[in-house]
Amino acid sequence: MYAPDPEDRHPNVFAQAELCAEAIAVHLGLIPFCGSCAALHRYGISHRVGAGSVEGGWLVTTGHAGAVVYITAHHPKYSLGYDVPADGLLGDYAVITQGPGTRLVYAPDPEDRHPNVFAQAELCAEAIAVHLGLIPFGGSCEDTGSVILDDDSHDGQVGSQGCEWGPCVERRVAAARRAQQHMSSFVADDGTTGYGVQICASCHFGGFTPVPGEYVGGHPVYACTAVTCDYTVAHADLIHGLTHGQSLTVLDGRLYIAEPCTGPALPPF
Repeated sequence: MYAPDPEDRHPNVFAQAELCAEAIAVHLGLIPFCGSCAALHRYGISHRVGAGSVEGGWLVTTGHAGAVVYITAHHPKYSLGYDVPADGLLGDYAVITQGPGTRLVYAPDPEDRHPNVFAQAELCAEAIAVHLGLIPFGGSCEDTGSVILDDDSHDGQVGSQGCEWGPCVERRVAAARRAQQHMSSFVADDGTTGYGVQICASCHFGGFTPVPGEYVGGHPVYACTAVTCDYTVAHADLIHGLTHGQSLTVLDGRLYIAEPCTGPALPPF
């Protein structure tokens, strides 16, 4: 029904209590689910319910300087809508129109298949509040993921720290998770060799990378790239399943099965 964000090491206990109570009220049918509405109110973001063929299913900010922000939510069984059911909801989105296209103000982590919908609404509202200038950003990271720390007494920079803005933290977590995931299969630029993906047999998420300094029978031992998985496998155990022409190879720290391509050669350009 409700659980706090495990990545939040220093939660606001009052905001946590509010989110928990809201989740219980929705579960008991005391209030309809609209996590976005409640979160927007908490950040002082005035808004209206969109209407018509263009704005239907969206919440629209009103009375704020700058571009209007449109907020909705995605559920795989329904059209986009701010009031779709909480059960199975994949996340909230906030966009602004920019010329003929749109620009994201907030989007959920694509790797999170079971998001906490109330925490999503809170992060989305926070991003909108920062965009509208209602709350300070607390130092711009310029999309680098870290904020430079200045020392006024020395009139210089003394270091840096990770950007703590919610959406930026989510992007870092998502990027770190993608870095642990197995890589896709691919074909070399000259079209002569294909490289097959190796997926961990234990977690089915990570790939394999050689363990530094660890060998069995003169061959390396490989470890899963997912930090939450401690599965390892010996070289000899992997080569048993190889067919004629296939071999194990490591590229950019990742293990692949290499084999000659038998299809037509790529055009010479």
